[in-house]
Amino acid sequence: MSSNPIISIIVPVYNVEHYLPKCIESILNQSFADFEVWLIDDGSSDNSGKICDEYACKDARIRVVHKQNGGVNTARKMGCKLAQGEYIALVDSDDSLPPLALSALYDKAKSLNLDVVLGSSNDICNGVERKNLNVAEGLFDKIGYVKQLLTNKCIIGPACKIIRRSCLDVEVAFSLPKKIFLNEDLFMNVCIGLQCERVGIFNDIIAYNYTADNLNSISYSKTMSECEWIYLFERIREQLKKVNSCFENCASEYYDYIYYVIGTSFYNKNRLFNDTSFIKQILSEDIYKHKGKISIYRTICKHPFLLPVYSFLRDSIRKLLKKES
Repeated sequence: MSSNPIISIIVPVYNVEHYLPKCIESILNQSFADFEVWLIDDGSSDNSGKICDEYACKDARIRVVHKQNGGVNTARKMGCKLAQGEYIALVDSDDSLPPLALSALYDKAKSLNLDVVLGSSNDICNGVERKNLNVAEGLFDKIGYVKQLLTNKCIIGPACKIIRRSCLDVEVAFSLPKKIFLNEDLFMNVCIGLQCERVGIFNDIIAYNYTADNLNSISYSKTMSECEWIYLFERIREQLKKVNSCFENCASEYYDYIYYVIGTSFYNKNRLFNDTSFIKQILSEDIYKHKGKISIYRTICKHPFLLPVYSFLRDSIRKLLKKES
């Protein structure tokens, strides 16, 4: 194995014996070969750890670490600390990579001198594939990229991208506690984005195969409390304020993100934010008022009684569009 591979691929592994071989094979079958793979077994109780060891014996580019269970963030953090590549790619062990993913991402990074290159994905559920495209495309500076992340205009998960290793502050990006298991990837990507100068988003690069069949995923079965969401909001704000003028430039998008989380919890009849003092605090902050921008979710947060009207109109429009198509 090359002592200085171009790309380090980090794969957290936890009880995925049925998915893991396909994931590893998809990495080994890449047309781009100058990489190392770190399989971080996060205390698996099934045969996942054994599968990791077997593949490490077959290919010298694969390294395995077995650790006590600490959650996906601790596994990614350990892998990124061990990584030696110029770029890092994060892959979940129940997903896979298309054969040309790494070569396409690295070609863009090299030709355009990019710190992060983000592609699109194939989302696979019950054997049916659906392309997951970014709303935003093109080249962005750090402020522009963070704005796309906060407004969900690009893929906010850990995958579909390569990241210049020098832009990843491991201690910060993976610093959230285990109890924060929703939108922790958004936090990670915001931290990375704030360290970047040039980011490219390209929908013509299919960089990932996301498997939506795995119902063991924590995001399918649990939700976070109000206190945990507020903690996450404050940690994101803290990172934005560390970079000169970033919070001021991204304030509108930051508050829209909060309104979206609160508004969708109302819409899903899972009203987490029963403490209206937090909502009143967010609504009263002057920095957003001066943007002169209308936000549906901000309006719902301010006037929850409008939610049934919004829900009716939204559902009616969806039915109409479905009927016309």
